[in-house]
Amino acid sequence: SDPPAPPTAVPNPSPTTPNPTLRPTKFLPECDFDTYNNFCGFTRTGQYWVQGTSTPTFSTGPQSLSPEGGYFIYTEGAYRSNNFILTSPQFSPDDNDFIIEFYYNMYGNTMGSLYLQVFNGYSWTNIWSMGGNQGTAWESGSVDIPGTTTYIRFLGVTGSNKATQSDMAIDDVKVISAPTQMPTVVPTTQPIPVPTTQPSPVPTLTQMPTIVPTTQPNPV
Repeated sequence: SDPPAPPTAVPNPSPTTPNPTLRPTKFLPECDFDTYNNFCGFTRTGQYWVQGTSTPTFSTGPQSLSPEGGYFIYTEGAYRSNNFILTSPQFSPDDNDFIIEFYYNMYGNTMGSLYLQVFNGYSWTNIWSMGGNQGTAWESGSVDIPGTTTYIRFLGVTGSNKATQSDMAIDDVKVISAPTQMPTVVPTTQPIPVPTTQPSPVPTLTQMPTIVPTTQPNPV
């Protein structure tokens, strides 16, 4: 059955994890959206995310390409206060948590909100969000994802009525593994043995008897 509708609660962004390594792509496709009309297996529902290198509305949307370059995908704010949903293919859950990295751009005076949500087989949960005008620069997101997740999705909610300056964009979605923390081995310090000092034996002096010479009488 289809995953349920998105929740309304908005949590704070999740902390990042340093020095990750690439996770095998069989779990979730990586996508730079550079092939026209190819969304790497992600599906679009609600109002469609649009592929492009710029947006048609003045003073909103990316003013330059992302650091990855090429196409990005964006919400068209002229549709007004609508949900733009981009859902990943289903992938296998894993015992280990992992990380989603991506670029996003949220430039516009009537900017809405962008959410990253996860589905664990029962319900959708907001795990990262950003709202309001974030300026013209592309920013990077890095979010810890529970290993029990079977889908992720980006939900773009454009601004309120007449919020035409609400073109947000994402690009270069990557899946990486959280590093396994190796336990710190504390060496066991063996005590240094203290040598036992044995007393030196004192030699025993044997008193030799004094020999008294015997005086022989002189012969007459």
